[in-house]
Amino acid sequence: MLRCINGRIARRFLSTSSPKDPIVSVNEAFLADPFPHKINLGIGTYRGDDGKPFVPQSVRDAETKIQRCKLEHFYPDSQMYLPDPTWSNHHNIWRQAEIPVKTFHYYHPDTKGLDFAALLNDVKNRQYALSFIGCFLSCLSDKSNTLYYHECTRLFFLLHPCAHNPTGVDPSEEKWREISLQFKAKNHFPFFDMAYQGFSSGDLDKDVIALRIFLEDGHLIGCAQSFAKNMGLSEHKAGCLSVLCQSIKRVAALKSQLQLMSHAMYSSIPFQGISLVKQLEKLFHIYMTPDGRMSMSGVTSSNVDYLANAIHQVTRIDEEALRSC
Repeated sequence: MLRCINGRIARRFLSTSSPKDPIVSVNEAFLADPFPHKINLGIGTYRGDDGKPFVPQSVRDAETKIQRCKLEHFYPDSQMYLPDPTWSNHHNIWRQAEIPVKTFHYYHPDTKGLDFAALLNDVKNRQYALSFIGCFLSCLSDKSNTLYYHECTRLFFLLHPCAHNPTGVDPSEEKWREISLQFKAKNHFPFFDMAYQGFSSGDLDKDVIALRIFLEDGHLIGCAQSFAKNMGLSEHKAGCLSVLCQSIKRVAALKSQLQLMSHAMYSSIPFQGISLVKQLEKLFHIYMTPDGRMSMSGVTSSNVDYLANAIHQVTRIDEEALRSC
């Protein structure tokens, strides 16, 4: 969702409490429960018998091999351009994905402002290279085979649309328009990381002027938007990913891929429904989300017998007992 809410609606959002994340709520209830044999089936992380997170070495090795195969064999020249400086975790994200990171000029330490001339020079003169990101994003547009390679040579730039982290320095509206025109001329792909909407100008609507300019100029864009700061929901990691595609066909393709990813979380809901969940929590101190999603990573050799007995007991409870819960 790229369309922004107006001031009146924003005030309503800021004055209304947001419902808690169901998984976080389950974890909070689990932590507050003093029962010694309690079980947490809400958090989807593998844990050993000591209750501490555990990642099998085979998983680590497989992840490394797959990433290296994709990037080194098929797309050896993949690269990502980040502003200098940027949020430190941006480097960590791409480093973990084993995608080489390059930077473009942004901040001038002497003037403590935007190094606009150097920024534009980098945008104009960065050389094309076969890009994994560009090839992936080519699926967002309907291009002929002749133009497919042109899509694959698009460079990928990460931009902060407002409240640049860590400098707080943002381009003016006029400078954003010039940046957009140069991106268009060079066929670069802009990906926006918007974590502080409303923190730059104090207005949620004004802080998205950069996105509006790029959209008006006909760019296909991506935007990772976080509401953790402006809604005071840091612990919930609330946010969304928005991508503008060129056609309904591409929207359907991308949507189906995202749905496939999310569907894996909800494909094994117990048929007993929320009553079963309530009984497991109330009688046996076993915690899971209200929709019945059970994270098997919370099952260990030390609690599996207790869990199996609890499920057996709950499924034997008569309907009247369930209704009274």
